Amino acid sequence: MPSASLDTAIAAAVQARTVNSGQSCIAAKRFLVAESIYPEFESRIVAAMEAMKVGDPTREAPRSPLATSAQLDELDAQVKSAIHAGARVLTGGER
Repeated sequence: MPSASLDTAIAAAVQARTVNSGQSCIAAKRFLVAESIYPEFESRIVAAMEAMKVGDPTREAPRSPLATSAQLDELDAQVKSAIHAGARVLTGGER
């Protein structure tokens, strides 16, 4: 909503989407954003996601993207299907 702190909203959105590497039924799948703040929300959440370090979760800083290669295959298929259906890739999108 326009009255929300965008800094707080972006931090919460990134955390909600990446908690448990997104492999949890409680991980956020969608964000409802007021049209008036959508462009700024979009650019800032993309920047926040791009700033994340992805890698071996046993290391100090990186987050693990997925637990198994089967999950990687499933997610890759979902991304390709979404793109085919008209989704825009704002960051990533590649294995």
